[in-house]
Amino acid sequence: MADSINPAQPAESAALENELNEAKEALRLAQAELTRVRRDVEINSAMRDAQPADEELVRALLTAQLTDDADPKETLVEIRRNRPTLFRPPVRSRAGAMAPVDEIAESPVAGALRTASATGDRKALLHYLRIRRSA
Repeated sequence: MADSINPAQPAESAALENELNEAKEALRLAQAELTRVRRDVEINSAMRDAQPADEELVRALLTAQLTDDADPKETLVEIRRNRPTLFRPPVRSRAGAMAPVDEIAESPVAGALRTASATGDRKALLHYLRIRRSA
C-alpha cells in the first residue's frame, strides 16, 4: 500500500513546481529592480557631488557613456575633463578676507555699552555716555 501512487500527487506536484517557477521569476525581477535602484542612487550621488550646471544634459551624457560595470563617479570625472563648461566652477573660499568673529577687537563704545547693560551700574552708564559723546 505504501507503493501506491495517489492520483492527486502528479497534479499537486505540477502546481507546486509552477508556483516555484513563478516565485523564481518574481525573485529575478525584484533583484533586477534592486540593481537598477542601486545604480540610480550611485548616479544621483555622483551627480550631486559633481555639481553640473545643466543636470539633465549631464545625466543624459552619463547614462549614454555608462556601462554596466563602470563607476558613475569615474565616468563623470571623464565627462568633466572633456566638457568642463557643463559643470559649475569650484567655490573659492575668501576666508583670508575677514578674520573670524571671535578675533575681531571690540570697540571701546561697544565694550562700555556691554558693561553698562550687564552690570546696571550708574558709573558704567555714565562712562558709556561719555565715550559715546566723544566718539
